[in-house]
Amino acid sequence: MQVLAKCLGMTLLFTSPYHPQTNGLTERMNKTIKQILNSFIDPLQQNWDQVLPFAVYAYNTSVQASTRVSPFRALYGRDPKLPPDLQTLQVKSKYRDATDWWLFLQKHLPLLQYSLHQNLQIAQKRQKHNYDQGRQAVTYKDRDLVLLYYPIRRTGLNESLLHRWIGPYRILNRIRTNTYRLEHTSNGSITTTHSAESQCLVA
Repeated sequence: MQVLAKCLGMTLLFTSPYHPQTNGLTERMNKTIKQILNSFIDPLQQNWDQVLPFAVYAYNTSVQASTRVSPFRALYGRDPKLPPDLQTLQVKSKYRDATDWWLFLQKHLPLLQYSLHQNLQIAQKRQKHNYDQGRQAVTYKDRDLVLLYYPIRRTGLNESLLHRWIGPYRILNRIRTNTYRLEHTSNGSITTTHSAESQCLVA
């Protein structure tokens, strides 16, 4: 994965636990796939595995609002073959071999990636503006005491009566703008979290 990311000029980042917003694109894709499945599965939800390939295909071949291209084109550098195309599909490839295809990708993918990057920047600025409307940023100092949001469900316990906040934790240091490293005051366990998943105890 690291070699592939390096070849494509990508930077791999780790996400904070229980903060799905960090994986915004993935979470949005999962939500869309679920919406498609919800429209076509039977009432007992027994045929979801049969519908899933068609749902994924529909998603991968649809133009995305943020990138302005389909996920398939973003990955392979070309438009996908749709069912009507298969009726007139020529068996012979325009590439001599896998090396010839790879050279084609190396030449054309950077141009596509640049266009995707520009489109994503525009979309992210628009999304950030919408997200920041009426939202007050939370900033902690080292050694502040906080509670940590814990959304995990536990078998046999009533979900409405679960303790959603655990701790207290002590702020050790800030890793990035909204990401902090915490230490549990009782057992000394270390965790990393987003500021949106914590709540200050002592001002």
